[in-house]
Amino acid sequence: MQRLNTKTMRLKFLLAGLCALGASMLPAAATAQTRLDVAIFHIERDPYAETLRWWISDVQKRTGGKVQIRAHYAGSLAKLTEVFDAVRNGVVPMGLVAPSFISGVMPPMAYLEMVGGFPSTREGTEKALPAMRPLMEKMFAAQGMVYLWQQPAFSVGVACRDKIMKSPADWKGVKVRTAGRWQAEQMKALGAIPVAIDPSEQYLALQSRAVDCALGIPTLLLGLKLNEVAPKITHLRMSVNAMLYVVNAKTWAGLSPAERDAISAASLEAEKRAVPFLLGSMDDYYARLKAAKADVQAISDADLKAYRDAFRPVFESIDKTSGDSGRSLGDQLRKYW
Repeated sequence: MQRLNTKTMRLKFLLAGLCALGASMLPAAATAQTRLDVAIFHIERDPYAETLRWWISDVQKRTGGKVQIRAHYAGSLAKLTEVFDAVRNGVVPMGLVAPSFISGVMPPMAYLEMVGGFPSTREGTEKALPAMRPLMEKMFAAQGMVYLWQQPAFSVGVACRDKIMKSPADWKGVKVRTAGRWQAEQMKALGAIPVAIDPSEQYLALQSRAVDCALGIPTLLLGLKLNEVAPKITHLRMSVNAMLYVVNAKTWAGLSPAERDAISAASLEAEKRAVPFLLGSMDDYYARLKAAKADVQAISDADLKAYRDAFRPVFESIDKTSGDSGRSLGDQLRKYW
């Protein structure tokens, strides 16, 4: 986990905190109002921003305008690698964290980091989300944060320079850009060579053959134009990672009970709305990749089972290191695969 160790970042976080504090200390004659800044790593045009905007609007509506949530996109408030510490320490009130960047501190998050860790279907996801919520709340509470809601990252694909990766056997010796320790372990289980590269460097890495393939959901593959240098795209029909929205526990405690209830209700509804929207969005992005002349192919049911079988030993390794809460989370997810 990268720490907040630069004067620039400390100053930025401090200013954000002062802004939020100032917004909550309006003159007595005015309506009391609290502004909560939320750190978001993706851009405002990303499909994951759609339900986020709805949630922000719904919180404002449910609280009668007393709670105003302001999203800071594209890492402008904090980088994805910094958000966990920033929210936990109370420097940033709210943030989006990704399992691949926090599984070192919270081992159970490895289940959500993995390719295929989360259910891949709408039905399975809609059953898994409420089942795992008590565990998520408990685990984040131990870190000084309140878990609010999440958006799963559906429909992971792999963009390759030279070939479609339909079966596990196709990966042997292939250099693949991955995100996180456990994704790397999954690639090793397939016989591939995992490579850690910053997302912004993937295009050049593929172009120069530093890597052969890159894992990613279709929004990222198209957004980074990876199809231009890696036009062989396999839809792996599994999820990977998730967008988790959390708030600092002390900030949460400073809200009124009615405000907390309103945010919680909006969060539950946002989680429900996100699932069908995102599944449809991912299909749309694969269609857009095809329209951009990429060779897009989806794996078969038989190959999907083969991938899950190949990844099973990696999940068993997570079971050994994630503690009781982690194993409970893994058990809940497995029910809906």
